[in-house]
Amino acid sequence: MTRAAAAVLAVLALAGCGAAGLRGGGDPVATDARNALAAMAAEYQGGQTEDFFGRFDHRDFPNYEAFREKTNDFLLRNRQLTVDIIVDSVVQEDGKMAVQAHWNRSFVDEQGARKLEEGRCEFVLRRRASGGLALLSIHGDSPF
Repeated sequence: MTRAAAAVLAVLALAGCGAAGLRGGGDPVATDARNALAAMAAEYQGGQTEDFFGRFDHRDFPNYEAFREKTNDFLLRNRQLTVDIIVDSVVQEDGKMAVQAHWNRSFVDEQGARKLEEGRCEFVLRRRASGGLALLSIHGDSPF
């Protein structure tokens, strides 16, 4: 098993997802959203920036270039990063998914201090014609 695959499984387990990929149900829309966000978290904490940013809709994501620069800077300055995204609800409408979530992030900063952060946000996702989901925006506290 690759390191990235193990990280995805760890994030899914921490998010309370069972073998079906979803707590207590089989809603395929919610499962897709949880799996996409778990993969993003794994890529982010693993420093796989090309894969991570490949999941964004570069045209529609607000201030994409500034977000990318800020995220890359954070990843360069900090280490031992973990991110857990816990999906609270998923609503699909007009071809988009609104995913309400809360999250926890820990890392070691440049001074060697362990930092813990948490927040709540809404991810807006859209299905790509080529398959998979694209991230359109993050409202609230971004875990990235």
